[in-house]
Amino acid sequence: MSEESYIESAFNNNLDNADWNSVKDYFNANGFNCAESTVKLIMSKDIIDIPVDMIKMMSGFGGGMQRGLVCGAVIAGIATLGLATGRKDPTESREPSAKAVQAFLEEFEFNFGSILCNELTKGFNLKSNEMYAHCTQFVTGAANIVVKIIRDYQSDNKQSNL
Repeated sequence: MSEESYIESAFNNNLDNADWNSVKDYFNANGFNCAESTVKLIMSKDIIDIPVDMIKMMSGFGGGMQRGLVCGAVIAGIATLGLATGRKDPTESREPSAKAVQAFLEEFEFNFGSILCNELTKGFNLKSNEMYAHCTQFVTGAANIVVKIIRDYQSDNKQSNL
């Protein structure tokens, strides 16, 4: 399949074309990596206040921490969930964050079959346009799972504070 037809196919098969269009403008060989792109997309959803430096913090996590290990979109999703559900004091419960991360990992792995970069990108040349087009689904998928979990968390907390 040609590069152009692969990218077109990736676009047509993506469930959220608005997110795909947004991400493809900055997630590419000369732009942000998968972890940075995931945080940027979550930021655009305005679900929580994310400091812009969090994008910077994700710079070293792309490409499964540069080694094909845990997908950068997964790492960024977990980091963002920590920001939303984590704690600032050791006496606070770990449970909200642990539940959020577990739900995220289960959903991501269910949707994509793995959380490992080298498994998710098998058969693609690193940093090729085809790889970026393919990986866009992981960036948008991770962001959408995070947004859903944060909305549920915020709703649950609102209910318990009534």
